[in-house]
Amino acid sequence: MVSRWRRGAVALALVLLLALAGSAWWSVRQLHERHRLDDATAGTRSAPRVAAADLVTLLSTGDAAAEADRARLVAAATPSFAKQWRAIATQFDALAKGGVSATTKVRSTAVQALGSGAATVLVAADVTVRNGKRHQTTAYRMLVDLARHGDGWILDNLRLVP
Repeated sequence: MVSRWRRGAVALALVLLLALAGSAWWSVRQLHERHRLDDATAGTRSAPRVAAADLVTLLSTGDAAAEADRARLVAAATPSFAKQWRAIATQFDALAKGGVSATTKVRSTAVQALGSGAATVLVAADVTVRNGKRHQTTAYRMLVDLARHGDGWILDNLRLVP
């Protein structure tokens, strides 16, 4: 009777040990899968953030490099936004001829919405306006709408938010 009880206890212990090992294996597998998905999501979400920050930085004015940046901005925009931008770019040119310049520095970005063909990114930026020896820095928050274009993102809209 004792040997039968021992055999039953050993069998039960082996079953429990196998169940514990299977559970540990399953938990480790799930953890690895979660990390893999987190990494994939982080990469997917970071691309629009980087694109929005790069595009907002191109809003600087006042020198030859700024003109080239504005041309790159138009090249990296949807036709409708490029048309809007060209309409207001003359105002930037007039300010630059008057000695006024602006420098944009992106402080942070966050993806507000992300789809397969569009993304909306909230951008916090400091814009420093210089007029001669005087300068003033103002913090702005912008919503940047991006559209998927090939493997990258292009600017579809930009608006200031409170």
